[in-house]
Amino acid sequence: MTSRELFDRAIEVVLEHEGEAYTDNPLDRGGPTKFGIVQRWNPDLDVKNLTRAQAIEVYWERYWHGHRYEFLPEAIAIKVFDLAVNLGNRKAVTCLQRALQACGLRVVIDGILGNET
Repeated sequence: MTSRELFDRAIEVVLEHEGEAYTDNPLDRGGPTKFGIVQRWNPDLDVKNLTRAQAIEVYWERYWHGHRYEFLPEAIAIKVFDLAVNLGNRKAVTCLQRALQACGLRVVIDGILGNET
């Protein structure tokens, strides 16, 4: 399976969890959000008018591509990506590494998805 094919599966999980509605809750530090994409962290985007297709490409370019998720087993890749959308890549990978250590595997907890992880 290619990286894009795995991403296409993962993004459906993320969008299901994040929802597709536009929100602008004053108690949300991220500000306006749509498809789980937050205006604060993406100031160059018009989040309010973001289409589903545009959101998918934002996730591909900014949240998936280059993070090496395609080297993980499918179920783990999807879970780590979904977690990374909310926590950031480094914290999500740290959670994975802690889980691997808890299972008795020797991995360094550094938040980097390298060959060892």
